[in-house]
Amino acid sequence: MANGVPVITSWHTRMHLIISLISGFAWLVGVLFLIAPMRRNAEWGRWYLINIAAVLLAIIGSLGRGGLPDGLVQRVVDAIVFAWFVIISIKLIRDSRKPTALCHLSKTYSSFDGS
Repeated sequence: MANGVPVITSWHTRMHLIISLISGFAWLVGVLFLIAPMRRNAEWGRWYLINIAAVLLAIIGSLGRGGLPDGLVQRVVDAIVFAWFVIISIKLIRDSRKPTALCHLSKTYSSFDGS
């Protein structure tokens, strides 16, 4: 880095920056696309707000460095993304343990003897 601009001297550095931008952009778009379905699904309640907060924090963290070292800013944004994955994973794991209407239907039909 020189004056806040990455010094690109090798193809390795170029590829690292390109892949980082692609994966970061893909995460942002993916999380934004999840907001509408999460809002419509009553089981998710207000969990879509976590998506909005994570995207805003990641964008603010990436753009608003505020004089912090670049390495620190990168790790803060990575921590935000990682925290989002952990929080959503916990929600999905908890929901997977709850019985659903489909489970009740399968029990009803499996007890049907056909006579």
